[in-house]
Amino acid sequence: MTQQRRAIIAVAVSTAAILSVNALFAFKYLPRWLPHPLIFITGYLIAFTAFQFFCARSSCSFSTRKRIWLITAAMAVFWIVAFRYIAVEYLRVDRWLMATGWLDNFFSGQHPYTPLSAENNVPGPFPVLFLLAIPFYWLHEIGYFSIAGFLFLAFLLVRIFKDMPGAVMFCLMSLFFSLPFQWEVFTRSTLFVNAVLMVGVAHYYYQCKWTNRHQLLIGGLMGGLLLSTRSIAVIPFAVSLIMVLRTKPLGRNRSFFLLAITAVVFILTLLPLYLWHPAEFCRYNPILVQNLVLPAWWLGGIFLLCACVAGWFSRTFFAGIAWSGILLFLIVMCSFIMTIFRLDFTRAFFESRFDISYFIISLPLLIIAQQQAILMVRMQKNGKHANDPVVF
Repeated sequence: MTQQRRAIIAVAVSTAAILSVNALFAFKYLPRWLPHPLIFITGYLIAFTAFQFFCARSSCSFSTRKRIWLITAAMAVFWIVAFRYIAVEYLRVDRWLMATGWLDNFFSGQHPYTPLSAENNVPGPFPVLFLLAIPFYWLHEIGYFSIAGFLFLAFLLVRIFKDMPGAVMFCLMSLFFSLPFQWEVFTRSTLFVNAVLMVGVAHYYYQCKWTNRHQLLIGGLMGGLLLSTRSIAVIPFAVSLIMVLRTKPLGRNRSFFLLAITAVVFILTLLPLYLWHPAEFCRYNPILVQNLVLPAWWLGGIFLLCACVAGWFSRTFFAGIAWSGILLFLIVMCSFIMTIFRLDFTRAFFESRFDISYFIISLPLLIIAQQQAILMVRMQKNGKHANDPVVF
């Protein structure tokens, strides 16, 4: 298969996944507040598709790094102002309560994973994600956590796409006009930040030369901390790790050292919580809660194996990101479909027996893969070769 054909397939797959996620969120949440929701849903999907098509054909030649940061800052100000007028209680979700409840317990001396009341859910993420949210908890607005994640993603995109500001602008604007992403920000969730951390670790793993113990320590620390955010992070981590072991000159000893540091760091993030209150940890802990997200334990094993295979065949950062985004999307979609068969569509979708917010984790990775595939198609049309800097 030629490079151009692979790129066209990558554009089609990533675009289909992105539009599917937007459609699911539009059909579920827009009818809550809008009259004649079908008209608004249809209009939104047509507008978002047209926007994606326009950006795909446009080179965004007006984009510069200065304008990127000005627009990014304007987006951040928009959310900060909007937080004053859109109360999180109005959105009728409890995602914000998972973070604030965990930290309320933590600072009051209770075991963090103890539910606030019988009506509340048990916080699902591993502890690192909550600990990263502490500065924003102290500011009394957990939504700033997502804004910080967006700013960090902009920083990563500038480094990833280097001297192609148009590509950076495409990714940021695609996110900003995406209904799932806006829902994520205004519900004060932490899923998007989780996805940004996945991109950051993948970028470090691919860019690192892995020539000294210092780099191995940083890589192991980053890997262990990433795994201690959500269990689903193991999929992009496995892709990045296998790709590094396959393509970088680590050798057996350094590979074992990297894996050992990763495992030790992950265990150390959970050990204090166990020692704090062993009985409470065994009753309420993120491992049990995260397992409940999957309708069957073997589904996670299959996708972990697929991630390892994808990492083995990946040669570049963009290939790893593309496979990670696709696998994240597919594991959530498979879980959603299995929940529908186990219950029914109304209970799974409209009564939120399955949380479609997990689709958000795949969104930034899919958008990066989509933009890279578009760039690759343009390169082929312009007669550039596969050994140019930006390729899959």
